[in-house]
Amino acid sequence: MEIDKTLESAAVSAPSLNLTVDASLLTAFYELLQAGFMVRCKAGVAIENLFSDQFGMSKRLVEEKISTIFLNGKPVDDITSTIANNGSTLALSGAMPGLVGATLRRKSPLASFRQSISAGKNIKDKENSEGWVQIKLFNVLLKELGPGFLERGILVPSVELKAFFSKQSDEFWHRCKEIIVDGKPLNTQPTIDWFLLMANQGFIHLKVLVEK
Repeated sequence: MEIDKTLESAAVSAPSLNLTVDASLLTAFYELLQAGFMVRCKAGVAIENLFSDQFGMSKRLVEEKISTIFLNGKPVDDITSTIANNGSTLALSGAMPGLVGATLRRKSPLASFRQSISAGKNIKDKENSEGWVQIKLFNVLLKELGPGFLERGILVPSVELKAFFSKQSDEFWHRCKEIIVDGKPLNTQPTIDWFLLMANQGFIHLKVLVEK
């Protein structure tokens, strides 16, 4: 999912889709989180700042759970100096098994073996400028971080969201307790016309809340 100069205007015009779902349905959306989604943020800042100040992640969670970080495809060691610029892609994972997992892990004693491919200190874009980053979540972080991002709201390509919804069963929609499109409740199960309309939008602002 490449970010280009048209993203800002596409995001501004993107419809909003707010779903309130049964808690048992939340894991179905992990597929979207693993494929990648966009979040609005202050870009041109250290990854550590992005995590703590903007995403509200505790230092303990970051240190204990986010074992492996890729910035634009390169493994990251120092989140205090590595910058997430506008358009960056961050892939986040818990501990991965085996020698490869140990080598890619942050602060790993084996980090020297992949020094040539690691993300180093990079140049800031406009510091604290409004922008977007793409996030991809894997393994245990889907459960740890996924619900928070879904509640905060994510920007998803409409074609991907259409494909996701199109393959869901009637049971999926029965467990959607409320569907709100651009502030208006949808009182019936979505039809094929709704999916086609959504696919023509470019992006969709998606929020998924768990029924209290």
